[in-house]
Amino acid sequence: MSEQLYPLRLVGRPVARVWGEQDTTGLLGRNIVKDEPIGEVWTAGDWEAGDRVLDGPLAGRTVAELLHELGDAPLLGAARRTPAGRFPLLVKWIGSAKDLSIQVHPDAEASARIGEGAEPKTECWYILGAEPGAEIIFGLKVGATADAVADGALDGSLEPMMNRIQVKRGDAVFVPSGMVHAICAGVRLLEVQENSDTTYRLYDYNRPGLDGKPRQLHVEQAHGSIKTGRELPALGPSLAIRDGDCERRLRVACKRFWTEEIEIRGSAAVAVPGHSFLFFSVLDGAGAVSANGQTVPLGRADSALLPASLGCAEVHAPEGLTVLACGVPDLEKDIIAPLRAAGHADAEIAGLGGNLFGNDLLELLT
Repeated sequence: MSEQLYPLRLVGRPVARVWGEQDTTGLLGRNIVKDEPIGEVWTAGDWEAGDRVLDGPLAGRTVAELLHELGDAPLLGAARRTPAGRFPLLVKWIGSAKDLSIQVHPDAEASARIGEGAEPKTECWYILGAEPGAEIIFGLKVGATADAVADGALDGSLEPMMNRIQVKRGDAVFVPSGMVHAICAGVRLLEVQENSDTTYRLYDYNRPGLDGKPRQLHVEQAHGSIKTGRELPALGPSLAIRDGDCERRLRVACKRFWTEEIEIRGSAAVAVPGHSFLFFSVLDGAGAVSANGQTVPLGRADSALLPASLGCAEVHAPEGLTVLACGVPDLEKDIIAPLRAAGHADAEIAGLGGNLFGNDLLELLT
């Protein structure tokens, strides 16, 4: 069946959250009418409902079903599913009417030590929009320790230790496992992450969940997951590459995923690396993507999986189209070599992996 694969536009699943929005028009360009506030829309990697295909001969099938029938290589290339057998990445559209909990995710070492089914999670955020003055909690202030943070979560003195920064549309935020963080009210973003749902809440403003019960905190597990840095974290750079008729801007890169903006006006061939899929999330504009005789429309907030076996896809966007693309990289081949060829210095390239800890590019650039 691999020769029948084509760009797969997927259905997004809305997820209710206590901090979510009653109207998703600002996030998605359309309102999802629900009784409860919608905080997230899951696209790639939805292990609960499945990523269901919208168009073409495979319409109605889920990515999980296709992986079961085809094996991993045609869809994923060399990218590996999670230990639990899930799609490698989870991509979410997120809109926050209220502050999210102050939280942290474990790395692989902390997950093994904690047990309890913990899975590592590194993520990144692409800011879609923010109310004036809207912030994120982005790491700890210099000098804060894991012990002090855990104590502060219990005695109410946590928030002064947090590093807060204002964000705006187009900012890229790399959140490695171990970094204390939170999305605050009035921020909309696209999140790309390892496909894990392990989150340890340190503080949740003493509010009940959607069920009316207090939301559980995980201070002990969080304490065992927190990492601290010697400086404040920095937002990611935007490193441009001209690739044929595409303008590419790389934003975040680590061994688990990379993200880049791809801007197309007219028609362009987009290469799909054989070692990884590409996943498109439409930021602006409209168009269509074609491969293997199938053409799939793309509009704002649409999502499409380009299987690794495609090799190339044609994108048609007479009025212009901008997507956030992600996949699982060969860091040397997909990130370092093309950026060096475009004239970017190694110090700039390293910035794609953050400036604190968990930077997978540094050892390849030294």
